[in-house]
Amino acid sequence: MNQNNPIPKVVRPRIAIDQHNVNRLKLDFSISQSSRQTVIAFIESNGRTREKCEQNLSIENVFFKSFSSFEAALNMGADRSASIFVLPESFPNASRASFSKLLSQRSQNQIRVIIHDNSSIEILIDSIKDSLHKVYQTESREFVINSIVRLNSLSAKNSAEQRMQDSSEIDLKEFLNKELIQSPDQSPDQILAKAIQVIKEIK
Repeated sequence: MNQNNPIPKVVRPRIAIDQHNVNRLKLDFSISQSSRQTVIAFIESNGRTREKCEQNLSIENVFFKSFSSFEAALNMGADRSASIFVLPESFPNASRASFSKLLSQRSQNQIRVIIHDNSSIEILIDSIKDSLHKVYQTESREFVINSIVRLNSLSAKNSAEQRMQDSSEIDLKEFLNKELIQSPDQSPDQILAKAIQVIKEIK
C-alpha cells in the first residue's frame, strides 16, 4: 500500500528588525528610487526609432542610447548598463533571437528585449512602458529583500544569533521572494509596503 508523503511545514525565518530598522528601510528605499537610472538601448543603423521613442517618452532618469550593431553594444558594455534592449532591425551577422539569448547569458541583470518590426511607434512605446514597469518591479523587489536581509543580520543581538542568521540568509531571501511575488502587478511602493507587512507579521 502506498503511503502518502507528509506535507512539509512552512518554516518562517526569524526576523530581528525593529521599528528603527523599518524606518531605515523606508529611507533607503526612497533614496534608491530617486537615484535609479534606467538605460534603454536601441540596436539600429540610423537611430530613428530611438529618436521617436525619446520624443514621445518623457520619464525621469530613463536614458536612451543607440548602437549601430550588436558588437558595438557589447563592446560599449551595454549588456551591463542597459535594462531594456529594443531591436527594430534585422542584421545579417546574427539573428535577434540569438542576440537576446546572448544578453541573458552575459548579464547578471534581468534584461528585457523588445523585438520591433513593422508595428506602429505607439505599440512600441506601450511595450517599453510595460517593460519599464516590470524592470522597476524586479529591481524594487530585489532591493527590498537584500536590504531586509542586511538589516536583519545587523540586528542580531549576540554572536550566536549572528551565526544563526548568517546560515539562514538564503532561507530568508527565498521566503521573502515567495511572499512578494504572490502579487506580481504591484508598484514599487506597494512592494515595500508588502515587505514591511510580512516582516511585522513574522517577528
